[in-house]
Amino acid sequence: MAWPPTSGSTTGYTVDGVTSIRWGSEGLLQSPIPASGYYTVLRFDEKELVEVIKLPQGSGLTASRVRIRDGVHWAITVRDDTRMTAPVVGTSLSIVDAAGMIGTVGLRYAAKVVENDYNTAVKQPGERVLVAEALVLIEGSASSAAV
Repeated sequence: MAWPPTSGSTTGYTVDGVTSIRWGSEGLLQSPIPASGYYTVLRFDEKELVEVIKLPQGSGLTASRVRIRDGVHWAITVRDDTRMTAPVVGTSLSIVDAAGMIGTVGLRYAAKVVENDYNTAVKQPGERVLVAEALVLIEGSASSAAV
């Protein structure tokens, strides 16, 4: 499934007016076992991992700023689904670059699960919060798209 979905496709919505907005979260995270399908993604937070180092001159004022782009970090909240194989820490995921922080919006990349939480409450479906990262020197996030 391509992301972002297009208006009037099988996603069940139609847009009037501004139709170039990115919409929804369907198809952003595929199961670690692709034959299982896609998770229902409730929230999808993507941010670039950047370390900023300020180098001072003789009197302490910043004379140089170094930005080290280390990769991308995702926090994805999904509805728990017994049809899916729940990923554990260290599992590789196929994840969409929804914001274009690695390369092209909509391309899939490999990322590793670094944290895995589970939340539920009375009369509520279970939710998993998966934290994944694609680091430049480990997963090669800046140069290679997942197939």
